[in-house]
Amino acid sequence: MLESRKSHLEGFPKIDEKLKNKKLVLLRTLNLPGFLRDSRPEISSSPIIKEGEEENLEACLKVVLNFVFRKKEFRERQFDAINNVLCKKDTLLLLPTGAGKSLVYQIISFVLPGRVLVVDPLNALMDDQADNLRRNGVDRIIPINSETAKTQQDSQVIMESVNSGDNLIMLVAPERLTIPAFHRALKNLFDGGVPISLLVLDEAHCISEWGHDFRTSYLGIGERVRNLANRYNYNPTILAMTGTASKPVVRDILIESDIDNKDEDDGTILKAESYRRNELNFSIEITPESERKSKLINILKRKIPNHFGIRPEELFIKHSRNMDNYLGIIFVKNIYTMLQLYSSLVTDQVISEAGIGMYFGSNGVDKKRWPSKLGDQKEYKKTTAKKFKDGKLRLLISTKAFGMGIDIPNIRYVIHYGISSSIETWYQEAGRAGRDRRSSFTTAIFSEKSKEESDYLLIGNEGELRNTHSKLGWSENCVQSNLWF
Repeated sequence: MLESRKSHLEGFPKIDEKLKNKKLVLLRTLNLPGFLRDSRPEISSSPIIKEGEEENLEACLKVVLNFVFRKKEFRERQFDAINNVLCKKDTLLLLPTGAGKSLVYQIISFVLPGRVLVVDPLNALMDDQADNLRRNGVDRIIPINSETAKTQQDSQVIMESVNSGDNLIMLVAPERLTIPAFHRALKNLFDGGVPISLLVLDEAHCISEWGHDFRTSYLGIGERVRNLANRYNYNPTILAMTGTASKPVVRDILIESDIDNKDEDDGTILKAESYRRNELNFSIEITPESERKSKLINILKRKIPNHFGIRPEELFIKHSRNMDNYLGIIFVKNIYTMLQLYSSLVTDQVISEAGIGMYFGSNGVDKKRWPSKLGDQKEYKKTTAKKFKDGKLRLLISTKAFGMGIDIPNIRYVIHYGISSSIETWYQEAGRAGRDRRSSFTTAIFSEKSKEESDYLLIGNEGELRNTHSKLGWSENCVQSNLWF
């Protein structure tokens, strides 16, 4: 319930005197003992966007942008993507990390009839997006994963909410789309006259990177959802979004998402003019393997504080406002390194003031290595992620499991403790910093422990092919043999 007439705040006690000078609008929740539901089919109210009315449309959408998301202007390509979807045009949105891709489908969920189905690769990403919307007063969103549906009763409640269309946005993993119970829930939704108006493939580069390997549920995902919806005469628009995509990856995304891009100039693929992020300050630290840890401590205690012009203690202490905290992530290649660094840094008198946490993948940590005093691993991960976001922990040591798409604006520094698996992965992870466009620091500590490993990362299988070729003893002048090879 919007109570604009009460924004003068005269009724507040003296302790809140400082609020009276602010221009505020109070939003008060209205609780009823039951649900108010319109039983009319929603498909009939689909918006019609007339050519030449883009300026008027943008002005209307800015009302939602301003009053729900508290942002003044659309960022680059956000409005273009929204306009494409409202015109029922499948779209691939390529914007750098932190450019506000999620806002596109979130605003669309307020405008389009029906529901928005979002496919996310990670549970942590689902939880983060749901948490951000709830902080903005939007609670008709549900992440459906192994964490939210732990028991049979939980699953039943969630499926009933899908049946009835209670949630504007549903967040699922690709594997969820292969589960019969979820299919039945979607069919019940369709039977009730509520369509899936938009299918969102978030972090769509995972379709190419993981779909052909261990997450085959990504393959043909666009066509499968469309086939299900088409039985009820619905045809959802598809929006694929990513911040990292080479040409082969883009081709994979378009094919598996069922996005038609025969005409490259028709606006199906929306790109940023530049992927350069001026707020990120990059550096590389080359050091012998034996000195990596001391180099890390030097970076934490000297280089990063010097970059921000603060004392080392100020980097790690908790500030009164969360946005003033200096949050940081140290990315490591494996769980063993994560545990080693954690044990070392928690004993450092200065760095430990940050409150240090760990984050890792769904396979967890070997029970023999896991510090028993930290309790249950799953609960620890969930609590750690929330504490980090709230600024109660300000330094996170993590494998690649944390951070993809997660919107934490005041991550001020990212350190790669070793070389990443690819340039794309490195840039994605470095891009966790500076999402609020304020100056941030990112560095990689590199030691050439294994020349073979470095060569593989640089040239991939080419090194192996060269080695195989040399063993065959073929002449360099044997054109036919070399072309076949």
